Amino acid sequence: MSNTFRRSFKKALASETPDAYRPANVSQAKIPDLCADIQTLGFKDYHTLLGFLNAAVTGTTNDKDLLLENLIQLLAKLPSSSKEGKDLTDGLLQQLWTSLDHPPQSSLDEKFRFRSADGSGNNINLPHLGAAGAAYARTVRPMTYQSPEEPDPSLIFDSLMARGDTFTPHPQGISSMLFYLATIIIHDLFQTSPEDYNVNLTSSYLDLSPLYGCNEEEQLAMRTMKNGTIKPDCFSSKRILGFPPGCGVLLVMFNRFHNYVVTQLAR
Repeated sequence: MSNTFRRSFKKALASETPDAYRPANVSQAKIPDLCADIQTLGFKDYHTLLGFLNAAVTGTTNDKDLLLENLIQLLAKLPSSSKEGKDLTDGLLQQLWTSLDHPPQSSLDEKFRFRSADGSGNNINLPHLGAAGAAYARTVRPMTYQSPEEPDPSLIFDSLMARGDTFTPHPQGISSMLFYLATIIIHDLFQTSPEDYNVNLTSSYLDLSPLYGCNEEEQLAMRTMKNGTIKPDCFSSKRILGFPPGCGVLLVMFNRFHNYVVTQLAR
């Protein structure tokens, strides 16, 4: 590997503050060198790596290239102690963060001190942006015909979630917990109105609305009005009852953690 490529690679992955959040009582693990990491990768991973370096330099990516998906698969192959793996992860998160439009961090206006229960007021210039009850927005022209007939839910579930007679581990080491969490995230961001398929009943922000509620009425129903706690071992969204049990288990765990945190803060 040429010194020029090595320097370019390390510069693209350079962290702003290396080991800034390492606890003092955690020992430094032996870090494999770059060449050892590269040896664990295949031909497709080299193509992904070059694509990531190109995106880091140009600042543009093409979603059709599936760079994000391929990069996550690449990271799963690297050792957990890999410094390059950590730098790739930091670079990926930084790229995702900088690619998003962000509202102003604060405003001196009293009405913008806190976000509303339905998500409105998160952006002082567009206060209704992302609020619950807003219409969906389309950013690309529809190119594929969508059948008006809805697919059989049991067929979709069996195709994606059914294990079968024998257990086959995921090639990337992913467990079913990821799909439970992904289901919560999806329904945190999307809850299409049954009366109007163009309207989203929840906010477009990741605010754990399946647990807390999508609006003030639902959030008040979850609160105990005592020391910031919420009603124990429950969640707001009734839709979760139709999902795999793991989704409800995770929300109950989030519920208990919320009450634990506010109890500790109250002491």
